[in-house]
Amino acid sequence: MTTTSSALPHGLSGDLLALPPGPLAEASLAAARAAMHPSVLNHCIRGFCWSRLFAAQN
Repeated sequence: MTTTSSALPHGLSGDLLALPPGPLAEASLAAARAAMHPSVLNHCIRGFCWSRLFAAQN
């Protein structure tokens, strides 16, 4: 899940919107997908992405 740099504020990379790689992150996402309604999971992922963007600007 990445986006193009042109869609982000100046100086921010699309990598900020990528979910963390690795087996622990993948297992966590699989568990969340199994336990949560898709709209709730999507809300959580959006919150994660917004938090990373906010932290990168401050």
